[in-house]
Amino acid sequence: MAFDISKFFRKGQNNTIEFRGGSNLSYAGPSSTLVENGTELDRWYVGSYFGVEYTIACDVNSARKEIIKCLCTASTSTANIVIYGRSNLGNDLLQLEVEVTDAYFKLMAYPRVQDDSTSIEGAKIIHSANYYATLNEPGPVIAGSSSSAYSPTYTLSRSTSQANEGQSFSITLITTNVNAGTTVPFTITGVQSADIGGANLTGNFITGTTDTFTYPVTSDLSTEGAETFTMTLDNDPGGTTTSAAVLFNDTSQTPAISYTLTSNLSNVNEGDTFRITLTTGNVDPGVTLDYTVTGVTAADLTTGSLTGSFVVGTTDYFDFTLAEDTTTEGVESFNIQLNNGQATAQVQIADTSQAAAVSSYSLGRSVPTVNEGGNFTITLTTENVANGTSLPYTITGVTSSDINGASLTGDFIVGSQETLNVTVSSDLTTEGSEVFQLALDNGEATVGVTIADTSITPGNNYTITVGNAGSGSYTLSGTDRNGSVSGNNAQINLNVNDNLTLTMNAAGHPLYIKSTNATGTGNQVTTPAAVGQGASSSGNITWTPNTAGTYHYNCQYHSSMHGLIVVS
Repeated sequence: MAFDISKFFRKGQNNTIEFRGGSNLSYAGPSSTLVENGTELDRWYVGSYFGVEYTIACDVNSARKEIIKCLCTASTSTANIVIYGRSNLGNDLLQLEVEVTDAYFKLMAYPRVQDDSTSIEGAKIIHSANYYATLNEPGPVIAGSSSSAYSPTYTLSRSTSQANEGQSFSITLITTNVNAGTTVPFTITGVQSADIGGANLTGNFITGTTDTFTYPVTSDLSTEGAETFTMTLDNDPGGTTTSAAVLFNDTSQTPAISYTLTSNLSNVNEGDTFRITLTTGNVDPGVTLDYTVTGVTAADLTTGSLTGSFVVGTTDYFDFTLAEDTTTEGVESFNIQLNNGQATAQVQIADTSQAAAVSSYSLGRSVPTVNEGGNFTITLTTENVANGTSLPYTITGVTSSDINGASLTGDFIVGSQETLNVTVSSDLTTEGSEVFQLALDNGEATVGVTIADTSITPGNNYTITVGNAGSGSYTLSGTDRNGSVSGNNAQINLNVNDNLTLTMNAAGHPLYIKSTNATGTGNQVTTPAAVGQGASSSGNITWTPNTAGTYHYNCQYHSSMHGLIVVS
């Protein structure tokens, strides 16, 4: 007699085989080999089963074995695994992972890295399974749809569509084909936690346990307009967006809040005291209100601060006392304002003080520039300084010998000795321009006169005989600033204003003193020009340099016949 498989099995969804009558199935699978990228141990269609209990054994070698007991459950979009038994706890060999793709459940095994780095790839794995069937009988299908009538549904029901402040309302979750104890998370938007009695804006329904949440609508004192409370299920398993909304009517009114600053005096003199008082309406006691004072400085006050804080019901006023100074500054305006910008007050301050007379000092000169041998006069001018006052001075920038031996310090006497005549010495030293500087020792005035250097320090006379060693070099013999000069192309050292004479005995080799090392007749010195340039077998070349620098003597024809003239 033939075996009729149709008595026990039928064709299920997605070309699977299902047990008739919702039967469960036990199965012992073949062995598998563990690989690094993961080994698939089992796969089944979620429409046929909702859960499987596995016993899994892994055998690496005689020293490394592991047995795992676990339970896996799945829906059409998610899968879960719970390992409730493990023989090798603390030194696991396998890492198990589950997933659902296109309603197919898959169980994967991966090798775990061992503490001693032993590779466990290639280990053998065997498993057995108990499958727990879902509804295996053909289920009804919603007309005009491919959806099963047994698909889970989620609905949020509200107790009212709108509520006033001070009232309450409820949101209830209604489900079909959802297991009891299922967690369904939700999120609330459109309102703040304070608007619903401090309740959280996220939470969870537990089907069959917590299906309803009740919320109070907070009755506050803020006029804020209508708001819409919206609860939405997170990641609705039904594949749609499920939400419920309740309109909050703004039935409260914000009381008017007022702030006033007043002064007991509107016009005051320096030295007076006045009081600034804060008055508020519908402001809670203890509220701090900062203030800022402008129009005056801290120096204008002997009592009171430019910044501070009122405390409603505790510190409602501040007293301010004005300083009596000696500065004529005109009328001032004391302005105080709350930092929230809600109140100001103003007090006019009359300038009842007079500024003390201010002393002034100035020094004048008869000329800005004078030559050596010339004269000039320094004159003191003062205001609000008593006659007979002695004002010491100090002269800098020159020496006593530069001003005919006069002292570099002295005194003006206001009203009797207010000028100083100065004679500049005429010396024979070239020292450059100098600046005569006279300053009052009190630091109130200074004046300067430039002294032009009209003298010239005479130089020394040096004579050097110049011959030649063929066309290779000049030979020198004589003296310069450093002493004896001799040798081939020797360096000549001079000071500014020294007189140099070159006595020529180098036939066929005309010599030129130049600013640049070069043959030919160009680049001759101009500071000043030398006399007798180009002499060779006879005659003298003379030069008195007036500018420090490095110069050159060159043969007109031969570049090797060259030396330096250094002027200091």
